[in-house]
Amino acid sequence: MRRSDNAMAHAWHTTTAATAWSAWGNLGGVLTAAPSAGRNANSRIEVFVRNDRQGAHHIWQHTTTGWTGWVEMGGTIQGAPAVVNNNLNNLEIYVVGGEGFYRQVQLQVDGNWTNAWELLGKP
Repeated sequence: MRRSDNAMAHAWHTTTAATAWSAWGNLGGVLTAAPSAGRNANSRIEVFVRNDRQGAHHIWQHTTTGWTGWVEMGGTIQGAPAVVNNNLNNLEIYVVGGEGFYRQVQLQVDGNWTNAWELLGKP
């Protein structure tokens, strides 16, 4: 969730009961659009946002430390990123670039991101 101070907040189940949720935790960052989230091939949640410099950033769950820090993905984007899982259970991120073109970055099976945004064409 995007907080009123534009930082990222999250809550999680504390037990298996449907109503057993934690208090909201602060993940920081500066969001200028709604966050998008997906579950990667390692079953970790990854969150993608547009930051205050209109770049794509992401943060993900870490198995022992909770969450990583925010990592810049490069580029200039308009609006919120969209996240989908493809048929290999990898994440694909779709954005509208600052110059108005759609772009894509796909998570590889080995957990690494492709090196660059792929130009898909004009919207």
